[in-house]
Parts: sequence; C-alpha cells; structure tokens
Amino acid sequence: MLALMRKHYRPVLIETYQGRSPSGIYAPPTAHPTDVSLALRAKGLVPYRIWFEPEEDLWVAKVIDWGRAA
Repeated sequence: MLALMRKHYRPVLIETYQGRSPSGIYAPPTAHPTDVSLALRAKGLVPYRIWFEPEEDLWVAKVIDWGRAA
C-alpha cells in the first residue's frame, strides 16, 4: 500500500508597524518567496520582504503600510 503525504501549508502573516496579522493565504514551507509575493499582490498587498520562520512554522511578509507612509 502506498501512503501519500499530504502537503502541509503554513499561514502567511502580514507584518506592519502595528504587529502581525493573518493574511488568509497559506503556502508550503518549500515554496519560493516569489510565489508568496505574487499571492499577496493578488490580494492587493505590496510586500517588500518575505521569509519563512522555521521555529514558528509560518511565513512572514513585511508590507508597505500606505496609510502610515502618507
């Protein structure tokens, strides 16, 4: 019998000066940051730094907070 492994997706958190919040996007730990960036841009967010935190088992995306920048 062949056991198929399920892909485990991790949450992508949005980080701003106010802290971190969920983005509603999930990605596997093996994803490339470019793929995560494209998914965030599709939701209207502008990430400028994306990284995976293995200790917390999640993705973090630093985004431009246009409300504060203005």
